[in-house]
Amino acid sequence: MQRCFLVLMCPEITHQYFLLIAFPVSTCLDVNYLHNGILESLDQKIEKNSVTLGRSAMYTKSQRISRLPAYLTVNFVRFFWKPTEQVKAKILRKVKFPFDLDASQFCTTELQAKLTNTKLKLRELDTAETALKRRQRLDKEAGRMETDDVSDEQKAVQDAQVALEESLDPELVQDVGCNPSGQYELAAVLTHIGRTADSGHYIGWAKKGDTDEWYKYDDDKVSQVQKDDIMKLDGGGGSLNIFGDDFGLVPSLLWKFLMCVED
Repeated sequence: MQRCFLVLMCPEITHQYFLLIAFPVSTCLDVNYLHNGILESLDQKIEKNSVTLGRSAMYTKSQRISRLPAYLTVNFVRFFWKPTEQVKAKILRKVKFPFDLDASQFCTTELQAKLTNTKLKLRELDTAETALKRRQRLDKEAGRMETDDVSDEQKAVQDAQVALEESLDPELVQDVGCNPSGQYELAAVLTHIGRTADSGHYIGWAKKGDTDEWYKYDDDKVSQVQKDDIMKLDGGGGSLNIFGDDFGLVPSLLWKFLMCVED
């Protein structure tokens, strides 16, 4: 009779600092959205020698973030080695990315617990601000004059801002350089034009402060662009008509810590 043994081993836990999150498009070919690709890149299968088994074995490597930085960089690894042509070719697959990113889904359960209440208060603030904008639009359409009186919608926004500030975890607030809310807004994009890693041209795209204005930095040529132009940087080759016939795909994105509280 052949006997099978199940060997249980304790997981090995290590900690390491990171400067960016690398999203390998080449190994996530069925991924269409950034957050799905990041989650897949955080859980990997690796093969290495097992001292217990005395042979090679497959291991699951799971990574989670225990501290979110104030600025978060995500790198799209779009190049892969093409042996037939002996070049690093580019993967043109479309991968959608958001202007606002909730990074709590990439965190440890301990950090998620500290961010949960703040996420709820951010939603309440967003709802209150939407109601205020609707009220202001209706007043403008009706020709009503602005007054110094505080409306119910304005009061709701003020209360939501206070509640949001109070919801922040004290330890995270004291940790200089971290993101205590888990929420980010897109601040800059770096794109590459060209079909291989050994040639081409890089262009920078950056958001101006707290406005909705975006600027394109092509060497010494600076021009203002529309927000919709940034959405077209998700890949797909020919769909990027702002680059003519070439390909301008995102190699990296920069998000900055978002905190929607005004003085």
